[in-house]
Amino acid sequence: LQIVGGQPKTIDNTAYYLDKIEIQNSGIGYNPYPSMIKLANFIIVTSDSVNMISETASLDTPLFVAYLNKEKGKISNFLANLEDLKVIKKFHGKLFPYNKVKLNTNNETALKIDKFFCS
Repeated sequence: LQIVGGQPKTIDNTAYYLDKIEIQNSGIGYNPYPSMIKLANFIIVTSDSVNMISETASLDTPLFVAYLNKEKGKISNFLANLEDLKVIKKFHGKLFPYNKVKLNTNNETALKIDKFFCS
């Protein structure tokens, strides 16, 4: 996971962002990611990180997926569906704002379960 803030990175700027991160104790250690994600203007996640993609897909923050390898099977279908829904964009070296559609997992998941069991 790479989180990119909105300003050029300098030592002073990095210190500013680190001061803003609230370290959260999850019981087994500190997890800075929730606070870092709140500060991010863009999020880049590798294509093999289905969990992180799923967790950040429901946010307003533009989500880019960097493909390290050609994904196959379920992961490929998962990413293609999110791209069709305008939830993610492929990362080609440039970040830009776009009209991201937030993934509404509760509604969409319930509808898919209903469709699966009622078919």
